[in-house]
Amino acid sequence: MREAIQIKISATRKRMGAYVILENFRDANLCVKAETFALMPVEVDFEGNTYPLEKIADVTLPDDYHFGVYPHYQRALFAISKAIKLAHPEFGIDMLPQDENDEEGDKKLLLSMPQIDKDRRDAYMTAIDGYHTECRLNLDREYAAIQKDILSDMKGLPAEAVKEVSDEMKKQYDWHLEQSDRLMEMKKTEVEEAYRQYQQEMDRREAERREQEAAHGKEAGTQLDMNGQE
Repeated sequence: MREAIQIKISATRKRMGAYVILENFRDANLCVKAETFALMPVEVDFEGNTYPLEKIADVTLPDDYHFGVYPHYQRALFAISKAIKLAHPEFGIDMLPQDENDEEGDKKLLLSMPQIDKDRRDAYMTAIDGYHTECRLNLDREYAAIQKDILSDMKGLPAEAVKEVSDEMKKQYDWHLEQSDRLMEMKKTEVEEAYRQYQQEMDRREAERREQEAAHGKEAGTQLDMNGQE
């Protein structure tokens, strides 16, 4: 394979990879589970300077649906909270003591992922489809462009060499399409799982409410019977 062709295919592969990475980044910012990747956009304005979150606080993952944020300076708590709320208004933010036994001691922020109710589930699915469609269109464009771009470079090549070049281009195109499809399916599965958990929690609360109403009704009926016997 001629060097000029290899260089062009390599450049196309990098551009295709960048589109897949962008789709992954966008999916990650549709927050379902707590992934540190989602905190990358957070920039904290503190005492006249702007800091990435990781430069001004330590972040932990106590479970799949929460971040713990421990500021390097307690006086930065408000600025950090404000920056997080700006980047992710859907997060729940609670200020808690770092030591449960010391209410007056240093504080931390506990970030809660949003509940995936039907409205959020539908909005996320629409966004996922949009990101995926945009990525595929970009990949299609790159594939069409490279095929056209190397036509002149393949002049004079034997048929076997031309087939090798065509196969390599198609291989790269197909691989990136598969990665894009995989990202979409993984994110949709994550959203659906969180939505099922939300539904189960709502069902549990409704069952508890009905049990309480039934218990109150039974108690009221018993009281009426006792009053009647009197």
